[in-house]
Amino acid sequence: MSLITILITVIGGIASILAIIDYKKKHIDTPREELHYLKVQFMATRTLSISLAKKLEQYANKCNAWDEKAMLNTTIANYIQLLKNSQETNLSIKLLETTLKSPLTGKIIQSMVQSLEEQFKDLQKIDSWLQARMLEKDFNND
Repeated sequence: MSLITILITVIGGIASILAIIDYKKKHIDTPREELHYLKVQFMATRTLSISLAKKLEQYANKCNAWDEKAMLNTTIANYIQLLKNSQETNLSIKLLETTLKSPLTGKIIQSMVQSLEEQFKDLQKIDSWLQARMLEKDFNND
């Protein structure tokens, strides 16, 4: 074999190895940045859910509004219970730990993050509604 043939074969082999490593990092290995963002989004959603449940309880106690309809056409008492159930099942630390131990691809992580972002936005809407109701009640009490 000539020196040029050997050189081209070695370069081709190195390029193939680099392509395999790049493919593995992008498509097979769990992407670290996305996994970190999943944890952050999970904890932000969990924290907002817990905070919202506490605020709703305070509002219901202060204004005797347990049977008042919330945004989702359910009573505040029922909505608080839904939040607490969700915190124990969908937003539990145990679920997060189990999920992080599972083999996750970039697409699975992206789907989970998207779902958490939607939940977070929905919780923010309820939180804004509650803030408005609290201002309204405080205004009426003055």
